[in-house]
Amino acid sequence: MKLRKKINIKFGLDLRRGNLEKQIHPIYTYVSIGKSRCILSVGYSIHIELWDHENEKVSSEHIDASKINREISKIKLELDDLYFDLTRKLEIVDAGLLKKYFRGEERDFHTLVELTNRHLKMKLLDVGPEFSLGSYKIHIALKPKITTFLDKYYGGDIELRKLNIEFGERFHQFLINHWGLNSNSAMKNMQVLKSYIQTAKKMKWMDFNPLDEFVCKFRYLKVKYLTDSELQAIEKLEIGITRLDKVKDAFLFSCYTGLSFSDISSVKMENIAKVQNRNVIIKARSKTQVESVIPILPQAQKLIEKYNNDPKRLKDNYVLPVHTNQKCNAYLKEIQVLAEITKELTFHMARHTFATTVTLGNNVPIETVSKALGHTKLITTQHYAKVLPNKVLRDFEELEKKFPCN
Repeated sequence: MKLRKKINIKFGLDLRRGNLEKQIHPIYTYVSIGKSRCILSVGYSIHIELWDHENEKVSSEHIDASKINREISKIKLELDDLYFDLTRKLEIVDAGLLKKYFRGEERDFHTLVELTNRHLKMKLLDVGPEFSLGSYKIHIALKPKITTFLDKYYGGDIELRKLNIEFGERFHQFLINHWGLNSNSAMKNMQVLKSYIQTAKKMKWMDFNPLDEFVCKFRYLKVKYLTDSELQAIEKLEIGITRLDKVKDAFLFSCYTGLSFSDISSVKMENIAKVQNRNVIIKARSKTQVESVIPILPQAQKLIEKYNNDPKRLKDNYVLPVHTNQKCNAYLKEIQVLAEITKELTFHMARHTFATTVTLGNNVPIETVSKALGHTKLITTQHYAKVLPNKVLRDFEELEKKFPCN
């Protein structure tokens, strides 16, 4: 059984309008349905002293009291009846929609496919320092999920006015069951969908966001990183195949700098500067545009020097030659086998390794690590500190030295 939200209809004077000097103000109808609101003019204005605030009607002292009060009663009855009829026909009826039906206005019922296409065009214009191309690709990736869902359950499209919380819950389950997304990935997609609906609200295509009540909850996922022995196994690996050697070097460079794949792909020699007589990489992260300041460790410096005469360095001044992320991850699986590592290697694991094994595991202060990683919040870096049991043991060993047992 469909639940119908309660409609509240009130009448009162708008003291901001009318003849303020003579205290004559227009009478308005104030309608609320759930979180949505609208106002309608009754068509009459009266002196403030002739309005019965408690009973929401014109005082009998007014010469046209009966006429105006009949109009007020008529409007309330019509709104109540119209709302009842609309809720039997439509999934969602908000105050704005009720107002347009009441006034006999034609309504252009925008659809979710229309909104998706419009939203993507708008987001493409936003790509730049504040909104990365990688973030835009997340929005692009949602479109086929939406269209597949609509094809399967809604005949290819759905009017925005028909969206409700059940639609959101159903789409969330579709992402998990049909697309095979894990819980966090599904929630990320739901966040993006909610932003679409918010866009519709800003464009006045909708009066409220029906997915506001859908709460996006993310699960804690264990960080995957390489231990010191696993990192050394890759570093000592002699392959002799150019494509694998380049991927191995890029992966190790990430392990010792914390740069993500997109940042390694774009870092150039001009991003390297001398600070206090040592080389550092100074670069804004592609994802957040937060500046990272990364002192170059000897292992990373060695890799930089290895490619001094590489064609990509000579032509475009890139620090390292890098394949696409897809190819890198494919080649890392081959490196994983050669290094006899049981963990599934992905390029992003290198950044996790920098945060854990290379820095926090060697007592680098978490504030320093956060700056090197380009995190906007320290709590993001603290996520890595939770996964280092060996560091906890070492810290307590140091603590015990300060409290010797006599």
